[in-house]
Amino acid sequence: HSDSLCHHASLVSGNKFKINPMEAFVLGGSFLIHDLGMGLAAYPDGIDQVKKLPTWNDTIACHLKEKLDRAPTEEEINNPDKEIVRQALEEILRELHANRADQLCEISWKEENNEYYLIENTELRKNYGPIIGKIAQSHWLPVSRLAERFPTKIGALPGYPPNWDVDPIKLACLLRAADAAHIDASRAPPFLRIVRKPTEISRDHWIFQGHLQQPLIENNRLKFTSGDQFPINEASAWWLCFDVLKMIDQELRQIDAFLADMGRERLEVRGVAGIEDANRLAELIPTNGWMPVDAQIKITNLPSLIKKLGGERLYGKKPVIPLRELIQNGCDAIRARRIIEERPIDWGDIHVRLGRDSEGDWLEVEDSGIGMSKEVLTGPFLDFGESFWDSTLMINEFPGLLSKGYQSTGMFGIGFFSTFMIGKHIKVVTRRFDAARSDILVLEFFDGLDSRPILRKANSSE
Repeated sequence: HSDSLCHHASLVSGNKFKINPMEAFVLGGSFLIHDLGMGLAAYPDGIDQVKKLPTWNDTIACHLKEKLDRAPTEEEINNPDKEIVRQALEEILRELHANRADQLCEISWKEENNEYYLIENTELRKNYGPIIGKIAQSHWLPVSRLAERFPTKIGALPGYPPNWDVDPIKLACLLRAADAAHIDASRAPPFLRIVRKPTEISRDHWIFQGHLQQPLIENNRLKFTSGDQFPINEASAWWLCFDVLKMIDQELRQIDAFLADMGRERLEVRGVAGIEDANRLAELIPTNGWMPVDAQIKITNLPSLIKKLGGERLYGKKPVIPLRELIQNGCDAIRARRIIEERPIDWGDIHVRLGRDSEGDWLEVEDSGIGMSKEVLTGPFLDFGESFWDSTLMINEFPGLLSKGYQSTGMFGIGFFSTFMIGKHIKVVTRRFDAARSDILVLEFFDGLDSRPILRKANSSE
């Protein structure tokens, strides 16, 4: 994959896109290390170093909970079986690989009296190692954050030509585009698939990439084709291919818009051909014995579904239910904070208030729990049926919580939506317990589930 990225970078950028020799060095370095964190060798002390990470015990606890269908004991967390260790190791390496790439150029591997760095030249390592790591890490960030990540160009080192400056934004976009474009058969050799024996969704990735030929460029779009056909038993791999190509198209469009907005030179490739319709893609990547009709389950009217499953159809006409759900959510948040801050078992308050104003009667529930970050408030909190307490985001935000025995009462991620049974104007005012008052956020629904919520900073009265 790393060997192919130079070719694919040339492909997506076109003949007119130029980089200088120092940019080529930095870009090549980011190509080589952007995925190296996926391997255990990226940690000089091996699995012992990984086990010291704050998310290790939580990840072990999460997999044990899924296997045992209950909260694991401390003894079980400290002595997991080999399969649980394997699952946890794979998950952590995958989750942290981008952040690990940020550090790889500056760490060393030692053997007796020898010390090795990925960049042997000290001057180049000190001056360009950090930016190589940041560019490699940025392939996992949203495109919109690149300007914040790379606020300025970097001048040339003394002794080198003055026009050998480095534009990190340009190189970060080139890495993303090349990485996205490389999904042909060269990335999934059939013999290697047989040796590695990938399972489940990984197997489908290998299968569909094994079918694809090198992409063509037509009308500023990548055109992926296949010389052979996908039989019925590979239908799931074809659909995965369809979804991945749509994702790549979105990535290339976002890169193009970002470069244009930043006044940078744009790449030649700006999208993917054939992803507008499954039948159109089947003309380029054919099937055999079946037709790609996009007949997956869809939810056309999500507000209606939420009203049915998160409202009266589930709970009955009991207006006390939303209050119960809000108190339960508050209890979960308080118990989490007790563990994090090692507070007494009776610490924490929930206040319930009733009142009336110009809009009518109101109900307010306030708790002293852990609160929510922007990522939680706009992620699992609004994801109907997704519980924050079972998510990777929870492990990353509050490392150590699961391994200390925390178990939530709420499990299904639908309790909050019951509040729409009794009101259309819903306001959530929150901040993480360790954030500043200036970080208080407000998420507000003005017309129930028929309106899009507004996210804003809290005003002084809130």
